[in-house]
Amino acid sequence: MFVLAGVVALIACLFFLYGKTKSIRRIKIHGQGVLITGCDTGFGHQLVQRLDEMGFTVFAGCLSDKSQGAETLKRICTKRVHILQLDVTKSEDILQARKTVQKGCAAPGRIVNVTSVKGVLSRPTISVYGATKFGAENFSDCLRLEMRKFGVKVSIIEPGNFGGLTGIVKDQNLKRLMNEMEIMWEHAEDDVKQAYGRAHLEGQFTGLHKALETCSPTMKPVIDALEDALVNERPSVRYLVDGGRGLVDWYNLYARIHYYLPSKWMDFVLDTSWNRGIR
Repeated sequence: MFVLAGVVALIACLFFLYGKTKSIRRIKIHGQGVLITGCDTGFGHQLVQRLDEMGFTVFAGCLSDKSQGAETLKRICTKRVHILQLDVTKSEDILQARKTVQKGCAAPGRIVNVTSVKGVLSRPTISVYGATKFGAENFSDCLRLEMRKFGVKVSIIEPGNFGGLTGIVKDQNLKRLMNEMEIMWEHAEDDVKQAYGRAHLEGQFTGLHKALETCSPTMKPVIDALEDALVNERPSVRYLVDGGRGLVDWYNLYARIHYYLPSKWMDFVLDTSWNRGIR
């Protein structure tokens, strides 16, 4: 325990000193354009408004250019914001968005990808979700190395406990998640049901419903990190952003220390935290 406390204190001191010594030089915003995906809701929706206020030309990709989020942006933003129908699973939408953006921006620019703390540290019951985030982390790291020759910087935003503010556990998405979890339980083998018990599933349901109560009350820390990654002349490679409502975003803390501790120790910490209900 004393060793763990010492490691945490050392890491905190290093982060403090780094923050004090890092010089911040910002790019000139006038004439700069930014393409953002997923602007119907969540981080993308908020980022459009922030960058519009700063004077950027913004190409806001929405799943539908007639969605509620898209209509809101049309109403409250300036003419610098251009709403694009952009379903990233459809090649035709991607090609059309590229043509539109290229008309207004020929510069090489930079790339900022949003992943999650769950792309840094594993956790029970999120293997599929975690695999997508770990994949996005690796893709971004490879892309950063590949794009160096073109002068393109690549940064990764890793939000902590902000899930309740996004669309992932709201309205129809919440109902879909609940239904899919129930279906998985119904099709689970008997030994799985015996090992975990129905109470485990009920705990998952409770966690989803309480996500808004336990997550950060505002998206501002994530939007601040996105802004820095876009306007800082020397952006960080990674931005691990603390969320939650307590003094500590525990999962982010674990993500910061897990490189320094043996895997057996971290497995014990994560299992214990999971059993105590830290999500």
